[in-house]
Amino acid sequence: GIDENGLVYTQNVYDGMTKAALIKAAKKVICITDSSKFEKHFLYIFCTIADIDVIITDEDIPDEIRKMLISKNIEVITV
Repeated sequence: GIDENGLVYTQNVYDGMTKAALIKAAKKVICITDSSKFEKHFLYIFCTIADIDVIITDEDIPDEIRKMLISKNIEVITV
C-alpha cells in the first residue's frame, strides 16, 4: 500500500525486507500497483515514495495521491 504521507507498505515483513534491499541496489525503481493499494496501511514500511522513480497504475488513482506523486517528481503512468 501507499499512504497519503508517501510511505510504502507491504503485508509481509520478509517481502518488505527483500523489496527494500532491491530498491537500495537499483538504479531506477518502478512500482506497479493497482489503485486499490493507495491510501492503505499495512504491516511493514519498506520505503517512501522518494525511493520510487515511476509508478504504473490504473486510471482510478485518487487525484490527491496523483498530485502528491507528481509534486515529488515521480512519473505516474496510467494504463
